[in-house]
Amino acid sequence: MTVHERYTQASLFTREELSSIAHSRHLRELSQLSLPQIDAAVNLVSQMAPAGTIPRVILNSLAALPGRYLTPETARRDTHLLFESLENLTIFGAAFAAPATIIWAYQNLLKLAGKDPESAFPQGTWQFYVNYALREDTARHTHETHGFDTVLNTHHIRLSTVNRLTAWVMAASHC
Repeated sequence: MTVHERYTQASLFTREELSSIAHSRHLRELSQLSLPQIDAAVNLVSQMAPAGTIPRVILNSLAALPGRYLTPETARRDTHLLFESLENLTIFGAAFAAPATIIWAYQNLLKLAGKDPESAFPQGTWQFYVNYALREDTARHTHETHGFDTVLNTHHIRLSTVNRLTAWVMAASHC
């Protein structure tokens, strides 16, 4: 089976799983979306985050929460679950575990559950991602910076601030 066929199969399975709860009477009463909008969101989430039963589990737990607002801790837990589910799918890990995709998928799950997406990210989605994935890991960053500077000094290479920043952005993009 090709990668495309496996992706299509995972996406269809995710859509079926998500549809099973998204079309429930309870969720339709909670959601601010019309039935065609619900179907569109389900289709998009299943294509962007083909994570099997995980989106259904998250949507089900969101639907069980009282009110429209949720805590940032709930958002952190749920997006972590989505990240982990996609990282376990090695064929999708590199291409579909991008932060924007996960956060976008989660925001659509929030809309399906009739929750306020802004309450999940009170400081904004970028700040959420910085806190979630770019945590302060001083030892690691110190080690990487030291190694970068050591190699430059060993080869007598002097970079302008712009070139240093470009090198770091390119390294981060590559990773």
